[in-house]
Amino acid sequence: MISKKKPFVLAGITLIVVLILSYILPAVLISDGVSKFTGADKEHAISALTQLRHRGDWIGLNTQFKVIDIQPADTDCTKYKATIQGYTIFGIKRSTYQVTDCGITDL
Repeated sequence: MISKKKPFVLAGITLIVVLILSYILPAVLISDGVSKFTGADKEHAISALTQLRHRGDWIGLNTQFKVIDIQPADTDCTKYKATIQGYTIFGIKRSTYQVTDCGITDL
């Protein structure tokens, strides 16, 4: 005879596996977007991603970031302006950020 607790245990294990995969898969399936840039723009893209990841909240809801665009600076304090898209679990778009040498802005 099947224990009454067994379906709940299997459901719990399944839920845990789905949540773990939903956190890992965006990092595997969504590229960081750096490869589409060349030269100085590529260096700026890498710098912007690093700056955003070191901001501190990337461990939370955002599981992956993708550089969408790099533009020349429009102020004296920046060399570039990068637009970066953040993705949550299951690869759902969450936030868009504008990253410069001066800081990070949520768009």
